Amino acid sequence: MKQCMQIVISIKKQHAAFEEHMKAMAQECHIEGVMQFLSKTSLKVIACGTKEYIEQFIDGLHQKKIVDLFGDLAIEPIFTEKDFRGVFRIIQ
Repeated sequence: MKQCMQIVISIKKQHAAFEEHMKAMAQECHIEGVMQFLSKTSLKVIACGTKEYIEQFIDGLHQKKIVDLFGDLAIEPIFTEKDFRGVFRIIQ
């Protein structure tokens, strides 16, 4: 069964590779949804997929190389009827 999570990340330092890493991780985990910068220091991710893939995606956020780039991480389940059509988009 598909589930969705809203993840709000506060960023310590902006890094160009961060966007690419998030997109690659989403593709690897078969995640669909969006990532949007709310400000220079925070971003919101809506990630949808199977429970196993969502867990794998969240585990990927806790990797050392990515943890060094952000401060706080807030994760909460959400209900959405949006159809992301199997794509993970980055909104600037």
